Amino acid sequence: MKQACFWLSLVALTTLSGCSREGQRVTDPGTAALPQSGGSTKPNESTGGWTYRSTEHNFSLDLPSAGWKQTKKKRFVADFWCPSRTGSPMMAAVTSVKKQTREEFQSYIPEFKANLQKDTDYLRKPTFQEGRTDLGNPYVFAAMCENGTAAGEFIYVATAAVWLANKGITVATLFEGQGKMRSKVFQAVEYAEFESTAKTICLSPK
Repeated sequence: MKQACFWLSLVALTTLSGCSREGQRVTDPGTAALPQSGGSTKPNESTGGWTYRSTEHNFSLDLPSAGWKQTKKKRFVADFWCPSRTGSPMMAAVTSVKKQTREEFQSYIPEFKANLQKDTDYLRKPTFQEGRTDLGNPYVFAAMCENGTAAGEFIYVATAAVWLANKGITVATLFEGQGKMRSKVFQAVEYAEFESTAKTICLSPK
């Protein structure tokens, strides 16, 4: 499976229409930022994490450390990147925001799962998780792995959709971590960081 095709299929899956690429990054003081149009900061003093806020779409997204930067090239509603502890690249994006009822969100979940299960060329097949976020918002989350372009490399991919009950919108996200370490020990470290970071970001919309 070609990586580009894989990403395109995930984008198609998580793009729900009504998507805009405009938003705002809110950073901790002293952190370089893109031009902003207003908003407030919600820093995490222990990690340096910060909150991205979209005034246009009325949602926010938590980034777990100050290392996460918003990219200037906006492919989606919002795009972010950060190096892992081992130096491997991580990327995250909000791919779409759409008005939905709870019933519409629930009816979307089987399609979400079925589309990811169509492809068989996975290093690790998709695993799915459904539940509620810490704020009680329903979500569906999927994680999978594919082979990287070089020997020994792997690509961890996660995608999620969270329905914000108090706003009646669904926020869809993507995450990718490119594992580049060759030893099994370092690969395990990379994988654990990708998995933890993906859940932190993808399940944080509110």
